[in-house]
Order: sequence, then C-alpha cells, then structure tokens
Amino acid sequence: VQTCALPILSPALTGTVTLGSVTFTLPAGATGGQTYTAAFTGASAQCCGLGGTAVSPALNFTSTSTVSTIGVISLNISGPASIPVATVNAAYPATTIVGSGGSGPYSWSATGLPAGMSINPTTGVISGTPTAGGGTVPSVTVTVTDSKSATANKIYSLTVNPALTISGPASPLPVGTINVAYTGATVSATGGSGSYTWSASGLPAGMTISPTTGAISGTPTVSGNAISVTVTATDTNGVTANKIYSLTIYAALTVSGPATLPA
Repeated sequence: VQTCALPILSPALTGTVTLGSVTFTLPAGATGGQTYTAAFTGASAQCCGLGGTAVSPALNFTSTSTVSTIGVISLNISGPASIPVATVNAAYPATTIVGSGGSGPYSWSATGLPAGMSINPTTGVISGTPTAGGGTVPSVTVTVTDSKSATANKIYSLTVNPALTISGPASPLPVGTINVAYTGATVSATGGSGSYTWSASGLPAGMTISPTTGAISGTPTVSGNAISVTVTATDTNGVTANKIYSLTIYAALTVSGPATLPA
C-alpha cells in the first residue's frame, strides 16, 4: 500500500501510485464537496477535477485502468445533537460545537444566542451567563467556516428558563421559642428548571429544613435575636439561588416572681 499526496496542478491533479490498494491524501487546496476522478495508466494516475458529491477521502484500486473517485469530505457540524438549557443569571454549562470535513482550521460564529452568551470563534465553545430571555425557546444558528471559506450551518433550539428565585416568605421568618416545636415557615421558589432541593445554614440547633418541601421545622434548643439564616434552592440543572432570612428565637417563658403570694 502506498500513500501519495496529490498536489493541485490547475486544473489537473497528478500523483504516482502502485497497483493494488492505494490511499490518496487530501490534496492541499482541495475544497469541501469537490470530487476528483482517478484513472490508472500503468503505475501512474492522472486526476482531473470533476463536480460531484464528496463521499470519502480514501480509495481502493484493484487493477489498472480502474476509474474511481477521490472525495473531499464536505464541511459539516457533526455535534452535539442538542445543547443544554440555559437559565437567566446562571452560568451556562460550556458546550463545544464540533465540526468535521472541509479544510481546517475552523472559525465559528452564531446568531440568536441570548444576551450574555457567545461562541468562541476559535474553539466553538458556547458559554456565558444569559441576562434575558427567560421563558423563551430561541432558534440559534451556528456557522462553521473552514480555511477555504466553505461554510456549514446547524440550527439549535435553546430553552432559556427564567431566573431561579426564592420567592417567599419575606424576611424575617416567624419567631420561635426555645424548647417549643417550630412550625412557622415553608420557603418557596420560582424559575429555574424542574423540582427544587433545599438546604439552609445558620438555623439554630434543633431546627432543620426539609430538602424536598422547604419546610423549616424542629424544636430550637438555643435562643437568639435576629439570627442570620441562609436558605438555598437548587434546581434539577444544578442552578442555585440564595436568600438570607432573619430569625428570632425567644427564651423560654417563665414566671419569675414573686417567690410567694401574700397571705
């Protein structure tokens, strides 16, 4: 098996090959979608450019005078099939668009991306933090351009969710009392994607937040005034939102006096 490069000699292509299985490398200057026909004459092949559809960069020749084609793979966007959803005010998961065929290197551009998002012209990575477009499904057209100015496009549907926000209740949270069961608050959220998971930091000892319902409950074992509690909601895409609440836990109610009642 012999591999030979076929330099372009306008308009003909020439190369020396041996009979049998022969692989041609793509000629420098070949453009995506162009097809060449190779005809054996003894141990050499004369190639001339013909119009056609590219099929493969490899050829197998089995005998002299065999006529076959050498195809330049057409430029196209090969993946991904779809792109992740976006959420307003949340960093978008960096997504690389992949090209194939044509003549590298590639340059990338896109239209229809929400404000705050862009595509890297060199790597094809879509990233950023969308600042608008919640609730919309824009059509995003990605274009790849190769070194011979050939282009290919792919249209993606991009879902942009509204910003994830903890919507209630307002701060401060209802007050509680030490050693008395607390059942005063359930936090809620809007936006983002799917269901929410809840967590909290700063709750007094004895109190917790339900990770599935957002209900704050328990029996506080310490008191405090205007305790700072940070509640976090996480959606199914890993986007988070925080809200800081003030919570007061009163000391236990006691009867302090008098020590005795009058006679």
